[in-house]
Amino acid sequence: MNIQPLNINFFNNQKSFSPRISFGETPLYNIKLKERLENDTFSKTDGTFASLNPDDKNDAELIKKLETLWNPSGYAAVIAEEFLHPHKSKNSSFYIIEKNSPDNDTLHKTTCIASATNVDNTDKSAFEIDYIQTSPDISQSDKPQIKGSGELMVYGCVKEAQKYGFQKVSIFSSNNSFYEHLGFNKVAYRWYELPSSQYDEFLERVEKKYAME
Repeated sequence: MNIQPLNINFFNNQKSFSPRISFGETPLYNIKLKERLENDTFSKTDGTFASLNPDDKNDAELIKKLETLWNPSGYAAVIAEEFLHPHKSKNSSFYIIEKNSPDNDTLHKTTCIASATNVDNTDKSAFEIDYIQTSPDISQSDKPQIKGSGELMVYGCVKEAQKYGFQKVSIFSSNNSFYEHLGFNKVAYRWYELPSSQYDEFLERVEKKYAME
């Protein structure tokens, strides 16, 4: 089992998509992010949880640009190295969170990226989240304009684990309080899990929090 550390910075609804949006990613779920207003309150804004395909040249171009733009902020470069490696990429699934906006392309609308277990893995014992990285605009700001990217990335991963029949979602955490807040179970030092019996409860709680109904 390949266990990697997670870097996540603090930061539906269930509709499936078939068309592609900008670049080559495949949209999977509608989500609702929180966007800061001038008075420091937040309003709902539409977003998308999408998967990336290492064999798609458009997705590869997106990852290369994100690596350049986000490199100082943590695990973006690690995810990119894995995505662009022809052998390593076959062991993983890759996801992004994107704010839906007509004003920018996917590169500038992406708020979070992640790598996890390949959903086609025949071993369904655990869906491991390897890395999550929010954008520098979120991770390096005391007052980010967008909130919820990290939590909604985990939400999307849990939906993927449920859809593909994984028995649990697991993570080796670098941010214990975040996963405790999400309701994951601590099973060992920095090791957190969510069993399949708790998928529905977790998903419903996040959907209610972000008004994804």
